Amino acid sequence: MPLQCLKLNSLSLGNSKLRTLDLRLTQNLKRLDLKDCSNLVDINAPEGCLEKLVYLDLSGCGRFKSFLFDKQSKPLKVVSLSEDPAASSFGNLEKLISIGLCSCTNLQSFSRTIYSLQCLKKLTLEGSIPRVSMYIHQLQCLNGLSFQTEYDFPRLKSLKLKSCSNLRFNDISQLSLQELCLSIPMMKHLPDGLCMLRQLKSLKLESCWELERLPEDFGELESLQKLSLSNTLIKHLPDGLWMLKHLKSLKLESWLDLERLPEDISRLESLQELCLSHAMIKHLPDGLCMLKQLKSLKIESCRDLERLPEDISQLESLQELCLSDAKIKHLPDGLCMLKQLKSLKLHSCRGLERLPEDFGELESLEKLMLLSTRISHLSDSICMLKHLKCLEIGWLRRDQKLLEDLGRLQCLEKLILRCCHFSRSFPESIFELKCLKYFHLLDCTLDDLPEELRYLKCLEELDITGTNISHIPQSIFQLKGLRITGFKTI
Repeated sequence: MPLQCLKLNSLSLGNSKLRTLDLRLTQNLKRLDLKDCSNLVDINAPEGCLEKLVYLDLSGCGRFKSFLFDKQSKPLKVVSLSEDPAASSFGNLEKLISIGLCSCTNLQSFSRTIYSLQCLKKLTLEGSIPRVSMYIHQLQCLNGLSFQTEYDFPRLKSLKLKSCSNLRFNDISQLSLQELCLSIPMMKHLPDGLCMLRQLKSLKLESCWELERLPEDFGELESLQKLSLSNTLIKHLPDGLWMLKHLKSLKLESWLDLERLPEDISRLESLQELCLSHAMIKHLPDGLCMLKQLKSLKIESCRDLERLPEDISQLESLQELCLSDAKIKHLPDGLCMLKQLKSLKLHSCRGLERLPEDFGELESLEKLMLLSTRISHLSDSICMLKHLKCLEIGWLRRDQKLLEDLGRLQCLEKLILRCCHFSRSFPESIFELKCLKYFHLLDCTLDDLPEELRYLKCLEELDITGTNISHIPQSIFQLKGLRITGFKTI
Protein backbone atom coordinates (compact mmCIF):
# COMPACT_ATOMS: atom_id res chain seq x y z
CA MET A 1 0.00 0.00 0.00
CA PRO A 2 1.54 3.40 -0.95
CA LEU A 3 2.74 5.63 1.91
CA GLN A 4 1.45 9.13 2.38
CA CYS A 5 3.87 11.95 1.45
CA LEU A 6 3.22 14.06 4.54
CA LYS A 7 6.32 16.26 4.15
CA LEU A 8 5.76 17.06 0.50
CA ASN A 9 4.52 20.67 0.23
CA SER A 10 5.77 21.67 -3.22
CA LEU A 11 5.51 19.69 -6.44
CA SER A 12 6.86 20.98 -9.77
CA LEU A 13 6.30 18.80 -12.83
CA GLY A 14 6.36 21.46 -15.53
CA ASN A 15 7.13 20.36 -19.10
CA SER A 16 6.83 16.68 -18.17
CA LYS A 17 5.14 14.04 -20.32
CA LEU A 18 2.91 12.53 -17.64
CA ARG A 19 -0.67 11.70 -18.65
CA THR A 20 -2.26 11.13 -15.22
CA LEU A 21 -1.53 12.45 -11.74
CA ASP A 22 -2.76 11.00 -8.43
CA LEU A 23 -2.72 13.51 -5.55
CA ARG A 24 -4.51 11.41 -2.94
CA LEU A 25 -1.39 11.00 -0.78
CA THR A 26 -0.19 14.63 -0.80
CA GLN A 27 -2.36 16.12 1.92
CA ASN A 28 0.12 18.90 2.81
CA LEU A 29 0.75 20.10 -0.73
CA LYS A 30 0.88 23.93 -0.90
CA ARG A 31 2.32 24.50 -4.36
CA LEU A 32 1.58 22.59 -7.55
CA ASP A 33 3.22 23.55 -10.87
CA LEU A 34 2.06 21.63 -13.95
CA LYS A 35 2.90 24.25 -16.54
CA ASP A 36 3.16 22.97 -20.14
CA CYS A 37 2.27 19.38 -19.28
CA SER A 38 0.68 19.08 -22.71
CA ASN A 39 -0.02 15.31 -22.40
CA LEU A 40 -1.83 15.55 -19.06
CA VAL A 41 -5.33 14.07 -19.29
CA ASP A 42 -6.55 13.29 -15.75
CA ILE A 43 -5.82 14.43 -12.21
CA ASN A 44 -7.18 12.50 -9.24
CA ALA A 45 -7.63 14.90 -6.31
CA PRO A 46 -10.49 13.64 -4.11
CA GLU A 47 -12.12 15.60 -1.31
CA GLY A 48 -9.76 16.72 1.43
CA CYS A 49 -6.42 16.21 -0.31
CA LEU A 50 -5.83 19.83 -1.35
CA GLU A 51 -6.83 21.69 1.79
CA LYS A 52 -3.49 23.54 2.04
CA LEU A 53 -2.96 24.32 -1.64
CA VAL A 54 -2.25 28.03 -2.24
CA TYR A 55 -0.60 28.04 -5.69
CA LEU A 56 -1.56 26.24 -8.87
CA ASP A 57 -0.32 26.62 -12.46
CA LEU A 58 -2.07 24.64 -15.20
CA SER A 59 -1.06 26.85 -18.12
CA GLY A 60 -0.32 24.89 -21.27
CA CYS A 61 -2.26 21.77 -20.18
CA GLY A 62 -4.30 21.74 -23.34
CA ARG A 63 -5.41 18.07 -23.16
CA PHE A 64 -6.62 18.27 -19.59
CA LYS A 65 -10.12 16.76 -19.26
CA SER A 66 -11.02 16.48 -15.59
CA PHE A 67 -9.96 17.92 -12.24
CA LEU A 68 -11.93 17.70 -8.98
CA PHE A 69 -11.14 20.16 -6.19
CA ASP A 70 -12.27 19.96 -2.58
CA LYS A 71 -14.92 22.59 -1.94
CA GLN A 72 -13.37 23.42 1.44
CA SER A 73 -9.89 24.12 0.05
CA LYS A 74 -8.16 27.39 0.96
CA PRO A 75 -8.35 30.31 -1.49
CA LEU A 76 -5.90 29.82 -4.32
CA LYS A 77 -3.65 32.86 -4.66
CA VAL A 78 -2.35 32.36 -8.20
CA VAL A 79 -3.97 30.20 -10.82
CA SER A 80 -3.21 30.18 -14.53
CA LEU A 81 -5.26 28.04 -16.87
CA SER A 82 -5.05 27.65 -20.62
CA GLU A 83 -7.31 25.95 -23.16
CA ASP A 84 -10.96 25.65 -22.26
CA PRO A 85 -11.30 21.83 -21.78
CA ALA A 86 -9.84 22.30 -18.30
CA ALA A 87 -12.10 25.19 -17.51
CA SER A 88 -15.27 23.07 -17.49
CA SER A 89 -14.16 21.31 -14.30
CA PHE A 90 -13.54 24.18 -11.88
CA GLY A 91 -17.12 24.77 -10.87
CA ASN A 92 -16.10 23.70 -7.34
CA LEU A 93 -13.51 26.47 -6.95
CA GLU A 94 -15.75 28.91 -5.12
CA LYS A 95 -12.81 30.48 -3.28
CA LEU A 96 -10.60 31.01 -6.31
CA ILE A 97 -8.89 34.43 -6.15
CA SER A 98 -7.10 34.74 -9.50
CA ILE A 99 -7.55 33.02 -12.85
CA GLY A 100 -5.82 33.52 -16.16
CA LEU A 101 -6.98 31.98 -19.42
CA CYS A 102 -4.74 32.37 -22.45
CA SER A 103 -5.56 31.35 -26.02
CA CYS A 104 -8.94 29.84 -25.13
CA THR A 105 -10.55 28.25 -28.15
CA ASN A 106 -13.97 27.35 -26.71
CA LEU A 107 -15.19 29.41 -23.81
CA GLN A 108 -18.73 28.02 -23.44
CA SER A 109 -18.11 25.70 -20.50
CA PHE A 110 -16.10 28.40 -18.73
CA SER A 111 -19.01 30.77 -19.20
CA ARG A 112 -21.44 28.34 -17.57
CA THR A 113 -19.34 27.90 -14.41
CA ILE A 114 -17.61 31.22 -13.79
CA TYR A 115 -20.54 32.60 -11.81
CA SER A 116 -19.77 30.09 -9.01
CA LEU A 117 -16.37 31.71 -8.34
CA GLN A 118 -17.74 34.20 -5.85
CA CYS A 119 -14.32 35.20 -4.45
CA LEU A 120 -12.75 35.85 -7.86
CA LYS A 121 -10.84 39.16 -7.71
CA LYS A 122 -8.74 39.21 -10.86
CA LEU A 123 -9.50 37.81 -14.31
CA THR A 124 -7.19 37.77 -17.34
CA LEU A 125 -8.47 36.55 -20.70
CA GLU A 126 -6.10 36.91 -23.64
CA GLY A 127 -6.16 35.47 -27.12
CA SER A 128 -9.07 34.57 -29.38
CA ILE A 129 -12.07 34.67 -27.04
CA PRO A 130 -15.50 34.93 -28.70
CA ARG A 131 -17.65 35.90 -25.71
CA VAL A 132 -18.11 35.72 -21.95
CA SER A 133 -21.30 34.53 -20.29
CA MET A 134 -23.98 36.90 -19.09
CA TYR A 135 -23.48 35.37 -15.65
CA ILE A 136 -20.13 37.09 -15.28
CA HIS A 137 -21.82 40.16 -13.80
CA GLN A 138 -22.51 38.11 -10.66
CA LEU A 139 -18.81 38.24 -9.69
CA GLN A 140 -19.25 40.92 -7.07
CA CYS A 141 -15.65 40.72 -5.73
CA LEU A 142 -14.01 41.25 -9.11
CA ASN A 143 -11.74 44.33 -9.07
CA GLY A 144 -9.16 43.58 -11.77
CA LEU A 145 -9.95 42.55 -15.33
CA SER A 146 -7.97 42.18 -18.54
CA PHE A 147 -9.93 40.49 -21.31
CA GLN A 148 -11.57 40.77 -24.72
CA THR A 149 -15.32 40.90 -24.21
CA GLU A 150 -18.26 42.61 -22.55
CA TYR A 151 -18.46 43.44 -18.86
CA ASP A 152 -20.53 44.83 -16.03
CA PHE A 153 -18.69 44.82 -12.72
CA PRO A 154 -19.49 47.41 -10.04
CA ARG A 155 -16.12 47.05 -8.23
CA LEU A 156 -13.91 46.89 -11.30
CA LYS A 157 -10.96 49.33 -11.04
CA SER A 158 -8.75 48.38 -13.97
CA LEU A 159 -9.75 47.31 -17.48
CA LYS A 160 -7.30 46.43 -20.26
CA LEU A 161 -8.50 45.28 -23.65
CA LYS A 162 -6.07 44.37 -26.42
CA SER A 163 -6.52 43.15 -30.00
CA CYS A 164 -10.27 42.59 -29.63
CA SER A 165 -11.24 42.78 -33.28
CA ASN A 166 -14.98 42.10 -32.84
CA LEU A 167 -15.52 43.72 -29.47
CA ARG A 168 -18.82 45.50 -28.87
CA PHE A 169 -19.21 47.85 -25.92
CA ASN A 170 -22.09 48.38 -23.57
CA ASP A 171 -22.58 51.59 -21.61
CA ILE A 172 -19.72 51.72 -19.10
CA SER A 173 -20.85 54.80 -17.21
CA GLN A 174 -21.81 52.77 -14.12
CA LEU A 175 -18.33 51.32 -13.63
CA SER A 176 -15.91 52.57 -10.98
CA LEU A 177 -12.90 52.36 -13.28
CA GLN A 178 -9.67 54.11 -12.34
CA GLU A 179 -7.59 52.75 -15.22
CA LEU A 180 -8.65 52.01 -18.81
CA CYS A 181 -6.31 50.76 -21.54
CA LEU A 182 -7.68 50.07 -25.01
CA SER A 183 -5.70 48.69 -27.93
CA ILE A 184 -8.39 47.74 -30.42
CA PRO A 185 -7.42 48.21 -34.09
CA MET A 186 -10.99 48.13 -35.46
CA MET A 187 -12.59 50.41 -32.87
CA LYS A 188 -14.13 53.52 -34.44
CA HIS A 189 -15.79 55.00 -31.37
CA LEU A 190 -15.04 55.04 -27.68
CA PRO A 191 -17.48 53.24 -25.36
CA ASP A 192 -20.68 55.05 -24.44
CA GLY A 193 -20.53 56.63 -21.04
CA LEU A 194 -16.73 56.96 -21.04
CA CYS A 195 -16.84 60.62 -20.05
CA MET A 196 -19.05 59.76 -17.08
CA LEU A 197 -16.28 57.75 -15.39
CA ARG A 198 -15.74 60.25 -12.61
CA GLN A 199 -13.06 58.13 -10.91
CA LEU A 200 -10.99 57.43 -14.02
CA LYS A 201 -7.36 58.43 -13.41
CA SER A 202 -5.55 56.82 -16.35
CA LEU A 203 -6.64 56.44 -19.99
CA LYS A 204 -4.45 54.84 -22.64
CA LEU A 205 -5.54 54.47 -26.25
CA GLU A 206 -2.94 52.63 -28.30
CA SER A 207 -3.08 51.30 -31.88
CA CYS A 208 -6.77 52.12 -32.26
CA TRP A 209 -6.17 52.61 -35.97
CA GLU A 210 -9.73 53.60 -36.89
CA LEU A 211 -10.46 55.92 -33.98
CA GLU A 212 -10.90 59.43 -35.45
CA ARG A 213 -11.99 61.60 -32.54
CA LEU A 214 -12.38 62.00 -28.81
CA PRO A 215 -15.75 62.93 -27.31
CA GLU A 216 -16.48 66.66 -27.06
CA ASP A 217 -17.37 66.26 -23.38
CA PHE A 218 -13.91 64.80 -22.68
CA GLY A 219 -13.39 67.48 -20.02
CA GLU A 220 -15.93 65.70 -17.82
CA LEU A 221 -13.23 63.21 -16.81
CA GLU A 222 -12.51 65.35 -13.79
CA SER A 223 -10.19 62.86 -12.04
CA LEU A 224 -8.03 62.03 -15.07
CA GLN A 225 -4.30 62.26 -14.33
CA LYS A 226 -2.71 60.33 -17.21
CA LEU A 227 -3.66 60.41 -20.88
CA SER A 228 -1.74 58.51 -23.54
CA LEU A 229 -2.78 58.53 -27.22
CA SER A 230 -0.74 56.76 -29.89
CA ASN A 231 -1.32 55.37 -33.38
CA THR A 232 -4.85 56.62 -33.94
CA LEU A 233 -6.57 58.70 -36.65
CA ILE A 234 -7.38 61.51 -34.24
CA LYS A 235 -6.50 64.83 -35.92
CA HIS A 236 -7.46 67.35 -33.27
CA LEU A 237 -7.95 67.43 -29.53
CA PRO A 238 -11.33 68.48 -28.14
CA ASP A 239 -11.60 71.76 -26.27
CA GLY A 240 -12.73 69.86 -23.21
CA LEU A 241 -9.32 68.27 -22.83
CA TRP A 242 -7.83 71.55 -21.64
CA MET A 243 -10.32 71.58 -18.75
CA LEU A 244 -8.64 68.59 -17.09
CA LYS A 245 -7.31 70.35 -14.01
CA HIS A 246 -5.75 67.22 -12.53
CA LEU A 247 -4.00 65.94 -15.66
CA LYS A 248 -0.34 65.29 -14.85
CA SER A 249 0.87 63.29 -17.86
CA LEU A 250 0.00 63.83 -21.54
CA LYS A 251 1.54 61.59 -24.20
CA LEU A 252 0.73 62.17 -27.87
CA GLU A 253 2.74 59.68 -29.88
CA SER A 254 2.75 58.90 -33.62
CA TRP A 255 0.40 61.77 -34.46
CA LEU A 256 1.32 62.17 -38.12
CA ASP A 257 -1.56 64.59 -38.82
CA LEU A 258 -1.04 66.86 -35.82
CA GLU A 259 0.25 70.22 -37.08
CA ARG A 260 0.00 72.32 -33.95
CA LEU A 261 -0.72 72.32 -30.26
CA PRO A 262 -3.29 74.92 -29.19
CA GLU A 263 -2.41 77.79 -26.85
CA ASP A 264 -5.01 76.37 -24.46
CA ILE A 265 -2.43 73.83 -23.33
CA SER A 266 -1.51 76.50 -20.76
CA ARG A 267 -4.73 75.62 -18.92
CA LEU A 268 -3.36 72.22 -17.87
CA GLU A 269 -2.05 73.71 -14.67
CA SER A 270 -1.15 70.35 -13.07
CA LEU A 271 0.73 68.93 -16.07
CA GLN A 272 4.11 67.47 -15.12
CA GLU A 273 4.96 65.38 -18.19
CA LEU A 274 4.46 66.13 -21.89
CA CYS A 275 5.57 63.70 -24.61
CA LEU A 276 5.07 64.47 -28.29
CA SER A 277 6.37 62.30 -31.11
CA HIS A 278 6.05 61.94 -34.89
CA ALA A 279 3.91 65.05 -35.30
CA MET A 280 3.99 67.67 -38.07
CA ILE A 281 4.32 70.68 -35.79
CA LYS A 282 6.78 73.47 -36.68
CA HIS A 283 6.52 75.46 -33.47
CA LEU A 284 5.50 74.86 -29.90
CA PRO A 285 2.83 77.22 -28.54
CA ASP A 286 3.97 80.02 -26.26
CA GLY A 287 1.31 78.85 -23.82
CA LEU A 288 3.49 75.83 -23.15
CA CYS A 289 5.77 78.04 -21.10
CA MET A 290 2.93 78.73 -18.66
CA LEU A 291 3.05 75.15 -17.35
CA LYS A 292 4.66 75.88 -14.01
CA GLN A 293 4.51 72.25 -12.83
CA LEU A 294 6.04 70.71 -15.98
CA LYS A 295 8.99 68.50 -15.07
CA SER A 296 9.55 66.46 -18.25
CA LEU A 297 9.32 67.63 -21.88
CA LYS A 298 10.04 65.14 -24.66
CA ILE A 299 9.75 66.16 -28.31
CA GLU A 300 10.83 63.24 -30.47
CA SER A 301 10.83 62.71 -34.25
CA CYS A 302 8.92 65.92 -34.93
CA ARG A 303 11.00 66.54 -38.03
CA ASP A 304 9.44 69.90 -38.95
CA LEU A 305 10.07 71.48 -35.55
CA GLU A 306 12.20 74.58 -36.15
CA ARG A 307 12.49 76.21 -32.74
CA LEU A 308 11.71 76.11 -29.07
CA PRO A 309 9.78 78.92 -27.37
CA GLU A 310 11.97 81.88 -26.43
CA ASP A 311 10.29 82.03 -23.02
CA ILE A 312 11.26 78.47 -22.15
CA SER A 313 12.96 79.86 -19.05
CA GLN A 314 9.49 80.16 -17.48
CA LEU A 315 9.34 76.38 -17.14
CA GLU A 316 10.77 76.76 -13.68
CA SER A 317 10.12 73.13 -12.63
CA LEU A 318 11.57 71.47 -15.75
CA GLN A 319 14.01 68.68 -14.89
CA GLU A 320 14.20 66.72 -18.16
CA LEU A 321 14.33 67.95 -21.76
CA CYS A 322 14.63 65.59 -24.73
CA LEU A 323 14.80 66.73 -28.36
CA SER A 324 15.35 64.31 -31.21
CA ASP A 325 15.17 64.36 -34.99
CA ALA A 326 14.18 68.02 -35.35
CA LYS A 327 15.16 70.94 -37.60
CA ILE A 328 16.22 73.10 -34.66
CA LYS A 329 19.34 75.16 -35.49
CA HIS A 330 19.82 76.94 -32.20
CA LEU A 331 18.70 76.69 -28.59
CA PRO A 332 17.09 79.74 -26.98
CA ASP A 333 19.22 81.60 -24.45
CA GLY A 334 16.44 81.13 -21.94
CA LEU A 335 17.33 77.45 -21.79
CA CYS A 336 20.28 78.31 -19.58
CA MET A 337 17.95 79.77 -16.96
CA LEU A 338 16.31 76.42 -16.22
CA LYS A 339 17.70 76.08 -12.72
CA GLN A 340 16.06 72.69 -12.06
CA LEU A 341 17.13 71.01 -15.32
CA LYS A 342 18.94 67.74 -14.55
CA SER A 343 18.90 65.92 -17.89
CA LEU A 344 19.31 67.29 -21.44
CA LYS A 345 19.22 65.01 -24.47
CA LEU A 346 19.87 66.30 -28.00
CA HIS A 347 19.67 63.50 -30.56
CA SER A 348 19.74 63.81 -34.37
CA CYS A 349 19.31 67.59 -34.29
CA ARG A 350 21.68 67.81 -37.25
CA GLY A 351 21.24 71.54 -37.77
CA LEU A 352 22.36 72.37 -34.24
CA GLU A 353 25.91 73.75 -34.32
CA ARG A 354 26.50 75.18 -30.87
CA LEU A 355 25.36 75.33 -27.29
CA PRO A 356 24.45 78.69 -25.73
CA GLU A 357 27.38 80.67 -24.32
CA ASP A 358 25.85 80.62 -20.84
CA PHE A 359 25.40 76.87 -20.87
CA GLY A 360 27.34 76.66 -17.62
CA GLU A 361 24.47 78.40 -15.86
CA LEU A 362 22.57 75.09 -15.81
CA GLU A 363 23.70 74.55 -12.25
CA SER A 364 21.62 71.40 -11.63
CA LEU A 365 22.53 69.57 -14.85
CA GLU A 366 23.61 65.99 -14.13
CA LYS A 367 23.29 64.26 -17.51
CA LEU A 368 24.05 65.60 -21.00
CA MET A 369 23.61 63.64 -24.24
CA LEU A 370 24.85 65.03 -27.58
CA LEU A 371 24.17 62.50 -30.32
CA SER A 372 24.33 63.21 -34.07
CA THR A 373 24.54 66.99 -33.83
CA ARG A 374 26.92 69.50 -35.47
CA ILE A 375 28.16 70.91 -32.18
CA SER A 376 31.93 71.31 -32.53
CA HIS A 377 32.94 72.85 -29.22
CA LEU A 378 31.81 72.99 -25.64
CA SER A 379 31.32 76.54 -24.41
CA ASP A 380 33.90 78.03 -22.06
CA SER A 381 31.34 78.07 -19.26
CA ILE A 382 31.03 74.27 -19.36
CA CYS A 383 33.49 74.00 -16.49
CA MET A 384 30.89 75.60 -14.21
CA LEU A 385 28.69 72.48 -14.38
CA LYS A 386 29.68 71.19 -10.97
CA HIS A 387 26.92 68.56 -10.87
CA LEU A 388 27.43 67.11 -14.35
CA LYS A 389 28.13 63.43 -13.70
CA CYS A 390 27.31 61.78 -17.03
CA LEU A 391 28.16 62.85 -20.59
CA GLU A 392 27.25 60.86 -23.69
CA ILE A 393 28.57 61.87 -27.12
CA GLY A 394 27.96 59.99 -30.34
CA TRP A 395 28.29 59.99 -34.11
CA LEU A 396 30.82 62.81 -34.33
CA ARG A 397 32.06 63.87 -37.74
CA ARG A 398 35.80 63.80 -38.28
CA ASP A 399 36.03 67.61 -38.28
CA GLN A 400 34.29 67.99 -34.92
CA LYS A 401 36.66 68.74 -32.06
CA LEU A 402 34.16 68.40 -29.27
CA LEU A 403 36.28 65.87 -27.40
CA GLU A 404 39.19 68.31 -27.04
CA ASP A 405 37.19 70.27 -24.44
CA LEU A 406 36.38 67.39 -22.11
CA GLY A 407 39.17 68.18 -19.67
CA ARG A 408 37.10 71.06 -18.30
CA LEU A 409 34.57 68.66 -16.78
CA GLN A 410 36.48 67.95 -13.59
CA CYS A 411 33.43 66.42 -11.81
CA LEU A 412 32.51 64.01 -14.62
CA GLU A 413 32.08 60.43 -13.43
CA LYS A 414 30.70 58.68 -16.52
CA LEU A 415 31.70 59.22 -20.15
CA ILE A 416 30.05 57.35 -23.02
CA LEU A 417 31.40 57.74 -26.55
CA ARG A 418 29.44 56.10 -29.37
CA CYS A 419 30.62 55.57 -32.94
CA CYS A 420 33.47 58.08 -32.65
CA HIS A 421 36.58 58.05 -34.85
CA PHE A 422 40.05 57.98 -33.30
CA SER A 423 42.05 57.28 -36.44
CA ARG A 424 44.69 59.92 -35.66
CA SER A 425 45.11 60.27 -31.92
CA PHE A 426 43.23 59.75 -28.71
CA PRO A 427 41.99 63.02 -27.12
CA GLU A 428 44.45 63.90 -24.36
CA SER A 429 41.75 65.90 -22.56
CA ILE A 430 40.20 62.63 -21.40
CA PHE A 431 43.26 61.90 -19.27
CA GLU A 432 42.44 65.03 -17.24
CA LEU A 433 39.13 63.62 -15.96
CA LYS A 434 40.35 62.81 -12.48
CA CYS A 435 36.91 61.76 -11.16
CA LEU A 436 36.00 59.49 -14.08
CA LYS A 437 34.67 56.11 -12.90
CA TYR A 438 32.95 54.71 -15.99
CA PHE A 439 34.39 55.02 -19.49
CA HIS A 440 32.49 53.43 -22.40
CA LEU A 441 33.92 53.35 -25.92
CA LEU A 442 31.06 51.76 -27.87
CA ASP A 443 31.51 50.93 -31.56
CA CYS A 444 34.35 53.45 -31.86
CA THR A 445 37.05 53.14 -34.53
CA LEU A 446 39.90 52.40 -32.18
CA ASP A 447 42.62 49.79 -32.48
CA ASP A 448 44.71 50.51 -29.39
CA LEU A 449 44.24 51.95 -25.94
CA PRO A 450 46.69 54.65 -24.88
CA GLU A 451 49.06 54.04 -21.98
CA GLU A 452 47.90 57.33 -20.43
CA LEU A 453 44.63 55.77 -19.30
CA ARG A 454 46.55 54.73 -16.21
CA TYR A 455 46.23 58.32 -15.02
CA LEU A 456 42.49 57.82 -14.48
CA LYS A 457 42.98 56.66 -10.90
CA CYS A 458 39.24 56.50 -10.12
CA LEU A 459 38.35 54.38 -13.15
CA GLU A 460 36.22 51.36 -12.20
CA GLU A 461 34.76 50.25 -15.53
CA LEU A 462 36.07 50.29 -19.09
CA ASP A 463 33.73 49.09 -21.86
CA ILE A 464 35.29 48.65 -25.33
CA THR A 465 32.42 46.77 -26.96
CA GLY A 466 32.42 47.07 -30.75
CA THR A 467 36.00 48.30 -31.10
CA ASN A 468 38.94 46.54 -32.75
CA ILE A 469 41.09 46.63 -29.64
CA SER A 470 42.98 43.38 -29.30
CA HIS A 471 45.62 44.41 -26.78
CA ILE A 472 45.37 45.98 -23.32
CA PRO A 473 48.46 47.93 -22.21
CA GLN A 474 50.04 46.44 -19.12
CA SER A 475 50.05 49.83 -17.39
CA ILE A 476 46.24 49.89 -17.31
CA PHE A 477 46.24 46.91 -14.98
CA GLN A 478 47.78 49.17 -12.34
CA LEU A 479 44.25 50.51 -11.83
CA LYS A 480 43.09 48.28 -9.00
CA GLY A 481 39.54 46.93 -9.25
CA LEU A 482 39.14 47.95 -12.92
CA ARG A 483 36.50 45.93 -14.85
CA ILE A 484 37.08 45.64 -18.59
CA THR A 485 34.14 44.49 -20.73
CA GLY A 486 33.77 43.95 -24.48
CA PHE A 487 37.38 42.87 -24.96
CA LYS A 488 37.86 40.48 -27.87
CA THR A 489 40.56 37.89 -27.35
CA ILE A 490 42.21 36.40 -30.42
